[in-house]
Order: sequence, then C-alpha cells, then structure tokens
Amino acid sequence: MHRCASVRPRGALLLEAPAAQGTVKRLNDAKGFGFMQQDDGGLQVSRIYGTHGNIAFDSNGLWALVLGRRKRLRIPELLDIMGYRGMLREFLASVREGRELRMSPAVAGRDMEVVFAAYRSLSSGKFEPAVA
Repeated sequence: MHRCASVRPRGALLLEAPAAQGTVKRLNDAKGFGFMQQDDGGLQVSRIYGTHGNIAFDSNGLWALVLGRRKRLRIPELLDIMGYRGMLREFLASVREGRELRMSPAVAGRDMEVVFAAYRSLSSGKFEPAVA
C-alpha cells in the first residue's frame, strides 16, 4: 500500500511515497519550484535529482540528458513522438514471448490510485493511503 502526502508550498504539489530500504520517493510539482523547471519560450526543462545522478529533460519528451556514472543524451524516435510504435512493439513482443505486458491494466490502475490518493491528500491536508 502506498501512502501519499501532498502539501502546497508556494502553490506547488509535493507527493511522497515510501520506497525500498527505508528511502522515500518525492515528487515536487515543478511549477512551484523555479529551480526545477525553466520555460525557454515553449521549451520546459524539468529535472530529476537522484543519489547517483540527475536527469534533465524536455517536459514534452523531445530529449533527456542523463548525468551520472555515464553521460547520455537520449532522443526518442522523432517519427514516433507519441510512442505508439513502441507500444505496438511491446504488445507484439509480449504475444510472441507469451508474457504479460509491462504496462497491464492492473499496473495502470495501481498508478492511477496513487494519483487519486494525492488528490485526496490535497483536499484533506494529511497523508492518504492509495487503496489497493
């Protein structure tokens, strides 16, 4: 079960959830934290900070710069910017290999419940569990 907390420092959203080995995942809504996102005339650059490195990415999914043990610039297939070809490849591979899809309805439902718990937390102002 996930527990979510959300508060609005300076009008922003903060989502926290426990993770493995006692660590905590934290998501800050970038609109409330100017150092996390910058708007360069349509290009919105967001950042993820981690223990072993950082990721800077265009919020529209056009590129991602991974900085850590190795540095990499990731650019998606420009002909498949919405990811439909990738989803089709994943579906066909799961059929060929006789395995479950990585993104199943159960996984999508679990992820949406975390989002719903965050919204409930916004309303109540306290930790709200994600219902399994």
